[in-house]
Amino acid sequence: MLRSWPMNDEPDIVKQLKEEEKQGKLLFSEQSSSEEIELQDTMPEGALDDSVNSIKDLQKTDALDKDAPGFIDEHKQIAAALQEMKERYQALFNSTFELVYLYDFKGRFIDANPAAFKLFGYGKEELNSINFSTLLDKGQLLKAIKTNREIRKYGHQKEPMEYRVKTKNGATVDIETTAEILYHNGKPYAIQGIGHDITDRKKIEKALKESEEKLGKLFENSQNGIVICKLIKDEKGRPIDYIHISANPAVERHLGCKPETLINKTATDLIGKDAGKKYAEMNGSSVITGKPYSWVDYTPFYNKYLKMDSYSIKEDFFAITFVDITKEKNAEKEIRNLARLPAENPYPVLRISKDGKILYANDASVGLLAKWKSNVGDVAPERWRHFIENSLKSGKIKAEEEEEEDASGKVFSFVIAPIIEAGYANVYGHDITERKKAEQELQASQEKYKKLFDSSPNLIIETDDAGNILSANEPLARSLGAPLEKLIGKNILSILPKEIAEQRSSIARKALHEGKNQETEDARGERYFHNIYVPITYSDGKKTVQVIGRDITDQKKAEENIKTSEERFRHISENVGEWIWEIDVKGLFTYTSPAVEKILGYKSEEIVTKKYWYDFFTPDIKEQLMKVGIEKLTTKEPAKNVLYANVHKNGKIVLLETCTFPFLDKDGNLLGYRGVNTDVTERKKMEDLLNKSRDYFMNIIDAAGDPLFVKDGQCRFVTVNDALCKILKKSREELLGKTGAEFLLESEMEHFLEMDNKVLSSGEENLCEEKLTTGGGDVREIVTRKTRYVNPSGEKFVVGVIRDITERKQAEEAILQSEKKYRELADSLPQIVYETNEHGNITYTNKASFISLGYTQEDFKKGLNIFQMIAPCEREKLQSVIQKIQNGESTTGEVYLVQRKDGMTFPAIFHSVPIFKENKFVGFRGFAVDISERKKMEDSLKESEEKYRSLVENASDQIVMIDDEFKMISVNRAALELFGKTQNEIIGRTISELFPKEIAAKNIENVKKVFKTGQVFSFEEKQFVGENEFWASSILSPVKNDAGKTITVLGVIRDITERKKMEKELNESEEKYRNVVERAHDAIVILQDKNIIKYVNPRAFNILGYNPAEIIGTPMSDYVHPDEIPKVVEYYKRRLAGEDVPGVYDSVLVHKDGRKINVELSGDVITYHGKSADMIMVHDITEHKKAEEALKEKINELERFKKVTVDRELKMVELKNKIMQLQEESKRT
Repeated sequence: MLRSWPMNDEPDIVKQLKEEEKQGKLLFSEQSSSEEIELQDTMPEGALDDSVNSIKDLQKTDALDKDAPGFIDEHKQIAAALQEMKERYQALFNSTFELVYLYDFKGRFIDANPAAFKLFGYGKEELNSINFSTLLDKGQLLKAIKTNREIRKYGHQKEPMEYRVKTKNGATVDIETTAEILYHNGKPYAIQGIGHDITDRKKIEKALKESEEKLGKLFENSQNGIVICKLIKDEKGRPIDYIHISANPAVERHLGCKPETLINKTATDLIGKDAGKKYAEMNGSSVITGKPYSWVDYTPFYNKYLKMDSYSIKEDFFAITFVDITKEKNAEKEIRNLARLPAENPYPVLRISKDGKILYANDASVGLLAKWKSNVGDVAPERWRHFIENSLKSGKIKAEEEEEEDASGKVFSFVIAPIIEAGYANVYGHDITERKKAEQELQASQEKYKKLFDSSPNLIIETDDAGNILSANEPLARSLGAPLEKLIGKNILSILPKEIAEQRSSIARKALHEGKNQETEDARGERYFHNIYVPITYSDGKKTVQVIGRDITDQKKAEENIKTSEERFRHISENVGEWIWEIDVKGLFTYTSPAVEKILGYKSEEIVTKKYWYDFFTPDIKEQLMKVGIEKLTTKEPAKNVLYANVHKNGKIVLLETCTFPFLDKDGNLLGYRGVNTDVTERKKMEDLLNKSRDYFMNIIDAAGDPLFVKDGQCRFVTVNDALCKILKKSREELLGKTGAEFLLESEMEHFLEMDNKVLSSGEENLCEEKLTTGGGDVREIVTRKTRYVNPSGEKFVVGVIRDITERKQAEEAILQSEKKYRELADSLPQIVYETNEHGNITYTNKASFISLGYTQEDFKKGLNIFQMIAPCEREKLQSVIQKIQNGESTTGEVYLVQRKDGMTFPAIFHSVPIFKENKFVGFRGFAVDISERKKMEDSLKESEEKYRSLVENASDQIVMIDDEFKMISVNRAALELFGKTQNEIIGRTISELFPKEIAAKNIENVKKVFKTGQVFSFEEKQFVGENEFWASSILSPVKNDAGKTITVLGVIRDITERKKMEKELNESEEKYRNVVERAHDAIVILQDKNIIKYVNPRAFNILGYNPAEIIGTPMSDYVHPDEIPKVVEYYKRRLAGEDVPGVYDSVLVHKDGRKINVELSGDVITYHGKSADMIMVHDITEHKKAEEALKEKINELERFKKVTVDRELKMVELKNKIMQLQEESKRT
């Protein structure tokens, strides 16, 4: 890859550089330290000419031997690669977004690419006369010197550096650069810098900071509560909750809690699951639709009414602004309640005059009027006229004892409140229907309980806390052998043995003390009883204990029998490895032993009453087995050793061998089946594995090309492969069990048997060349390898492998015959041809060798070794290669530095093969080709590639090369990081393989456009690579051959995601600010330049009555009440001066129509359009003031009503006490 500037043949540049070869100095005239790399003060002689004329050097390839066309092709390929590298570098240099520039060690510019010329504003000649340091803005020079030291010390810049530089027109731009030293023939001669313009990014960062500061001030100083939240969604994307990210100080004023108590808490944490989900759905609507959502709600957690607005900030984030309107809501509620009374009272409310006339009746009085057969305006029944008359005479509120049932059957009690001065009384009814029903039900319950108590088969007794018997039933009396009437009043100590009586008294006291039931079991002779001690507390505070005893003797005996039986069965079923089970007639499991968990992975409780016998079958046989199994269930027949495939809980297949048998009831009806399942999976696997292993072994030996056989201790064939059958022309059946004497020549068979017996007796391997006469009379040359195998039983076998070497023997003979022709051909070749013995001594070499190496025939006769032909530094490498050749390996394309007799060297490529005679290594032969010219071109190509690599690998942009099949043929480090892959995983892959379908189609279309037009194409669009999504700015440039045809496309892709992200964040920040301001419940005013209004939000119109256009540009004092102007102006000045002012203060503004507006004001200093400004929050409290006045007016009426109803409530308390007493008596009985 390139480490230089584009090929440039302008005379003035060449002249300048050659002059600097003699007198060049280091950048900024800094002196090198001993730790820094040694820099060449002058450009190497001819370095520039080599760079400029590298393509012309390719013409030297004509020096290649005309008799070596393959090597001429290689030279042409290298020349074409050099030309392509030049085109590739030039395309990248001209099209990259990066600034590429070079300067010498004095800091003077040598060259730059178009992007650098455009940014700096200088032409090529102007830039060549400028020093790098002159471009630096104030305060940048020391940073550059420090970076230069780093480059000199390490050869490259370790970290990117940001500079502010001056352009030709005097403007300043920000750039981020990296740099490294360039080398020619291993010596440093220039510094190459790569940078990119970050001016826009810096501007966006500054604007974003200002916007965030402005939003932060508004957030902190808003009188409205503001919280920023993140939405939490379920797997389907539905809102289920949200978490509070931040909260402003006004939260404490509106919610009554510190802002920090909300942070990192979810709505569910604060207000409960149901309310949290409800609020998440409401706020989520603003996130999903992008439209604001407003509502008013009562929040029990805070015990407040809140007016709330929710609006989306960005994906899954939203803001809630809220105002506490609890006082207003409570005032409205009180006013509504006062207005409703008595019209909405659910009970009858009437007004009756002193002469009995009905003046008013609410809707709830309809039933009562129907019972009286009266309407409003009529006279009430006589007894009610009497009540009203007495009430007005006494002047006291009175609750009458009489009760009245209306036409619908409801029963009411009444309170009469006389209004003496008005001459009428208000009558308030109270529904006691349910109480009446409760009294009736209580009476019925008492009678029912009495019958149940007397007729219960259980033993029931009630005692006080001293153990005296208060009541008992007949069964208890019979169990004690005494009349019931004689037990009442006695103490249990007098009728039970002392120990038993004390024990039961203790349990009774515990029940009374803890206030909850106590249960015991005890034996009385051969009988067992279950006792429940129930504590009872009567309304008068009296405490008793009722004991209920149930005879459980039969149950105990049955349980004991069942327990014994179950214990026996459980012991068996839980300790066997087989799965024991039971199913009913429908196939539903009613029992399984614990072994099922080990076999199928299910616990017993997951199967019993939940799964059927067919639920574990594999899907492919389930339907068939269900049908057969259902038929079998009806036959009542057992089944043995049936094999089924079942599915384990983890999905694996388990083979079970099943035995089943039916069980019947006493009438012979089928109740179900019981069975035992045994896991035979491993056994079946071993059987299958054994069969597969046997088949696999036979397939292998049959697939072997060489004949194979195994003989037993009597030299009889026990195993043969197809190849042996083929060479002997016998079938497998004809060979097995035979020794071979039956069909082989006697002389050959005698030898074979001798070798067999030798191997069997000694155990030593035998390798022997032999002749074999086949059944067709053919004589084959073979090599047989025989070894002995002894099995675990001690039986001995001969294992033989035969290699047919007939053709090889014939080929060796042919080679000997052709050796003469080979030597004649070798002498005619222009390349070095050689042959050595096993020690490397040259036994043959052709005429070209003497010419190329300078040796004579006399030297050859005296003796030459292959190591004499190789330079000393390469001989160790040659030694290792010769070892490979000795092992039978051929070597191709090995490059060595060849040494002539006179000591001169040249590179050559060697091709060598081993020579074997009778399976023994005897030397090697080969040829060598002089590649001196090709090595020169390869070095040039390598240097050119190094220049290209420097530019590509140091670029922060992604750089790729794409061929006409849309395959990646080159990618830089930045591109690999983007794809998250290695070179091997990218190179050769197509665009379609690396990008999602739609993105790949667009990218292919763009590349096609460049191939078709040969023009540079640039664009910005969103890209997707794997799971990465990013914005890219791309330039596609054609790379052309000598004929002007586009052969590849160079792509330079700049990741502009951060820029787009910052632009988006800036827009979002501005949008957040706009949303908060425009949806705020309060007016927001920004003042600048001596109290002049620069901005107002829409809420200002609602408060002041002016359109924003009427207000902007006018003094704030125009809208402040004259009495308040001094205070408001003073606070404005003090705030801008940084002095303390009240956080919130009351004031009065003037509406457009002239009326006063009561407000609360707060403010803070912000930066607005780059200048200090005062942001004022205006909170309208006019309605709040009105609501307080309205509430005050209604309070007096409420107090009057409370005075009328207080006595009635006292009477209701008395009635409730009576009901509670009845309920307690009900509980007692």
